[in-house]
Amino acid sequence: MKKILGAFDKGGNIWIAMHRLGLVTERHYQVRPIHIWTFLGGYSMQHQGKDVFSLLTALENKLYGVRLARSRLRESLVHAADRCYSHCNVQDYDGEQRAMFDLESYLNCIYSTLEIVSSVNRRADHRLPKGFRSQAKKNKYPLFAFDNWPWLPRFYDLRVMLTHYASPFPSLQEGAFLLEVDDPSGLEQFGKGRHRVLAEEILSYADGLVFLLDLWALHSLQGVSPDTEVFEVDVDDFVGPLKSKRTPARSFLEIADRFHKHALASAKDPKARELLSAISIQCQ
Repeated sequence: MKKILGAFDKGGNIWIAMHRLGLVTERHYQVRPIHIWTFLGGYSMQHQGKDVFSLLTALENKLYGVRLARSRLRESLVHAADRCYSHCNVQDYDGEQRAMFDLESYLNCIYSTLEIVSSVNRRADHRLPKGFRSQAKKNKYPLFAFDNWPWLPRFYDLRVMLTHYASPFPSLQEGAFLLEVDDPSGLEQFGKGRHRVLAEEILSYADGLVFLLDLWALHSLQGVSPDTEVFEVDVDDFVGPLKSKRTPARSFLEIADRFHKHALASAKDPKARELLSAISIQCQ
């Protein structure tokens, strides 16, 4: 996201939050399909309600939150495991508490991101149930099926235990969180007993999320016409209020199509190849 100084329709200037892809200078900087969809989706789904723009903007904010939360979790894990006085019989426990708090914050960021995604889906198809889990578990939106994403059921179980039951106790010297499950009802993978979840695995959930969202974005971008008009800002400098102009979505779809073809050519997982092979983006 960026903030731009634009002309207010009632006179004067005003700072406006906008998607960075609306700036030509930002167009090719670390662009993934999910970012293209959060930009184009609001324009292509305008007839589904004004709040689509807000939902997709919120999704960009959540993705930033996931990156920030993962960075903080990684930092807290390092500090909690680094004992200056390991020989003492009494030690502070605040390092472990911080790690557990940052873990919960990180998992909740991922969860709320998926909930926003499910809300966007419902704007496109009101027959879908509310909530990501319902759309995934009831096979109402097959792309989200837990079987497609090995990390997803483990993420859900860890978050459920952390949120609704009790905090896990980190075994940070071994780089893992220990989870004690007394009642496995409602869980996807973890049975009764003790489970050891590596911190490395937990940190990778963010990567799994982004790839899932890229697939979701590519799937959604199939319905965007190359002639869909979007607003962009093209400036030589950033002095004074900026003015926008209309431009077709074609160039953005071409970027997404290149990503799709590269991902398909390099995909090694059979399920990922199957999902990618079913996608065809209209660029002309």
